Amino acid sequence: MSYSLLLEQIVYTSFTQTGLKAVASTQLPVEIQQAFMEKIVQHYWNSHQPLEVGHQAVYLQQITPEHTLFGWLYNVGKDELNGQDIPYFICYYLAEPLLFYFQLEKIFTCLHKGPVALVERDTPNFSIESVVVKNIWDYKSARPGLIIPILMRAQSYIALKQGELLDLFVPFHQQENIFGTNAQTDDQEIENLTIYTRQLVKAVETGIVSLNEDINTIKAKVSQPYLDYKKKLQQYEQAFIAAKQEQQPLTEQSRNSLKNLQRVLQVRNDDIERIEASSHDVNVLSSSNKSIKLISMSYVDKKKTFLLTASIIAIVIILLGFFDEIAQKKHHAPVVNDFSRLKAVGKEE
Repeated sequence: MSYSLLLEQIVYTSFTQTGLKAVASTQLPVEIQQAFMEKIVQHYWNSHQPLEVGHQAVYLQQITPEHTLFGWLYNVGKDELNGQDIPYFICYYLAEPLLFYFQLEKIFTCLHKGPVALVERDTPNFSIESVVVKNIWDYKSARPGLIIPILMRAQSYIALKQGELLDLFVPFHQQENIFGTNAQTDDQEIENLTIYTRQLVKAVETGIVSLNEDINTIKAKVSQPYLDYKKKLQQYEQAFIAAKQEQQPLTEQSRNSLKNLQRVLQVRNDDIERIEASSHDVNVLSSSNKSIKLISMSYVDKKKTFLLTASIIAIVIILLGFFDEIAQKKHHAPVVNDFSRLKAVGKEE
């Protein structure tokens, strides 16, 4: 199931011409702007004790169950006029209740990836637009975000289910990956964190583990279900890629086979969405490999043709030389014989 994020945004920073100022998209309600200034800017930015230059943080706060603010805070450097640190808040506003886990997962993923775009501080035009994130796995961020730690994620899911309002603030120094999910890329890290958190929440809800237990105890109880589910995802992904390489677009029969495999493996719909979204790169690579193969075959064919032509030419040259030599021998032989006869006739006379 595809779930797009329709977001209003607000930016608070020191603009070159006007100084500190909040700029919001036109659809953002005034009361939400006020809540942003009071609950986020004034709460998390202290000009006397700011974040270090270059450091950052992420935040998520529910004003009510239907109104959620989340975003990023960056310290972008010193003001040239007064020498004070310059905050850069970029905040997204979601005007709908968080009823399902996957909605919160997508917000965490967005915070990890970073903001879709930035407003330049020296721009004279302060109008900004709404943001639509159609595919959370596919967009390229304008600036890196931060990881929401696994335990904080799990606590947030449980709090959400219990009807509590979320209030999170994660500075840069809380980025330790105590669970060691062994990711090689940001997308893999996001995937691993998401799956691990789900397994942890399931273990808490079924009474297998408590979030108050020792970290090593939690890892011992959650790691195996996490690895088992990862294997199922890899099995589905391999089947999907194989089907895409054979047929593009997929036939109805292939789609039905993949759906049956999904049911057997018990893989979630949002994980299927991520796999299918990320398969574009595989298709491009596959096409590139085919092109390279065709180019290589063409080169080999041309090389074979050249060698064959050169060989034929060489043989022709050799044969021509051979026939020329024979012709020369035949041409000189009668001359020698006639000269011998002349000598013989002369002697007789």
